[in-house]
Amino acid sequence: MDSNVIRSKLHIVAGVVIVLVVTVWLIYAFAPRQLDRESSAAYKRGKGYFKKGDYFSASLAFSEVVTNHPEFFPAHYNLGCAYDGSGNVAQAIKSYKRALELNPRYLPALFNLGNVYEVTGNYQEAIDCYRRVLELEPYHRDAFFNLIHDYIRIGQVENARVYLESGRMWFEDVSDLDALDKLEEMVDDKELELMRREDQQE
Repeated sequence: MDSNVIRSKLHIVAGVVIVLVVTVWLIYAFAPRQLDRESSAAYKRGKGYFKKGDYFSASLAFSEVVTNHPEFFPAHYNLGCAYDGSGNVAQAIKSYKRALELNPRYLPALFNLGNVYEVTGNYQEAIDCYRRVLELEPYHRDAFFNLIHDYIRIGQVENARVYLESGRMWFEDVSDLDALDKLEEMVDDKELELMRREDQQE
């Protein structure tokens, strides 16, 4: 087997091990305090409501939890999800940010915050979130592909190409490689579009 291939495989394995170690450390370092019985019941109700798509009832339940336990960051995150599901973007952002204030390395809140920014067209803010996700979890597939999409959207084709090249080293699944091919076509199209704009301005 080619030495470069072996080196690449070892790099991936080492990266996965590091992610696992960091994850275990985070579980202990940022473990939320125990909820009292009433708040625990409200939290479970909120999760049940959310699963059924009743985002309003879910938001009421999670709001009860964060009122009684403002330090419980998972409740702030789930409250953000409930607001997100009901289309209340401003409150979703506020809740995700609060969860991250309590635990800056909480990936679900960080990733969802990026998604909300992306959906609302705040691509630079979304990029900042996705890059932070990848700093914490380098092989987070969805953050990786969303990041490339957003670089294309704002016309930063060089940054998009850098991540495309990294993706070809990291991802081996055929569907992922096909997705990278399509993204590369989008980068090429965007680059041509930007060149035409420059020509028109001259």
